[in-house]
Parts: sequence; C-alpha cells; structure tokens
Amino acid sequence: MRAFYFDNGPDYVQNGLMRYTNDNSLVGFANSKGQIKIPALFTIAYPFNHGYSIVGQGSHLEPLFPGETEHMVWRGGKWGIIDRRGNILVPIQYDALNPVRENDKWLEAVRGSEKFLITHTGRRLSSRAYSTYNHLPDTTGARRPWQVDNQKGWGNSIEN
Repeated sequence: MRAFYFDNGPDYVQNGLMRYTNDNSLVGFANSKGQIKIPALFTIAYPFNHGYSIVGQGSHLEPLFPGETEHMVWRGGKWGIIDRRGNILVPIQYDALNPVRENDKWLEAVRGSEKFLITHTGRRLSSRAYSTYNHLPDTTGARRPWQVDNQKGWGNSIEN
C-alpha cells in the first residue's frame, strides 16, 4: 500500500478516508491510521464528499492542455459511485459523472449522447430539472420559489 499522491503530497483525509494505491496502481481507501477500508479496485477514485466517491474503471490520464504535463485529467473508461463502506451506489456504467457546481448533491451523467442529472444514489432527476438549468435550478442558497408557466415551463423567480 502506498499513499495516493495529490497536490504534491499524500492525499488528504476527507470524510475519514484517504486514497491509496496498490502495486497495480489501482486506487482504494484507508483511514487516517493507514488501515485499508475499501480495497484498491478502481483505476481512479475521487475523494469522498458528502459520504460518496466517484470512481472509475479503465480511465487514463491525459494532459488538460496539449503538450503540458502539470495539469492532467482522467478521461475514458466508465464511472460510478461508492459509499464509505465500498458499496456501489451507482453502477460503473457512465461515460462521465460530473458534479454540478451549483448543487453538489447532483451529478451530470453522460451515457453515449445522452446527458441527464442524477443524485449520488443514482436516482435520475426529471428532464424538467435539467432543462431548467442547462439552466439548472438555482440551488446556490437564494432559495427563491420558481414561477411555473404551463406553456413555457419554468419562468422567473417569485419575490416574496
């Protein structure tokens, strides 16, 4: 077991777990004492956030910008979500899973040419929720109710 290196040093402990790698360069999770809690089964795993981690199989590193090696991103493979016990919450079947910046409890899932929103448990949100935010609903804390127009869908927020 070796520490997973991130940001010029060993991985940070988040939600009580940190990433490690095995001899095959697969990623798993250990607690702050170095005890393995989730075996190294993934090509890549992101740190835990809100009790879940986005994990990938078959992914590879590519430069974010051509010819550069300082900023790398994971591309390809299939992606899913695990909980802190290593249970698979969302099967490793998506081409991409991207956290939605405006609401860290939602993820944009990509499967083929289809894009849609899911929760970290894999529940698919309605297409209305997605079309509202590609316009995603404002979940940044404003908490203003939305006015619904039956002809046009979501409209402007209602001021109380």
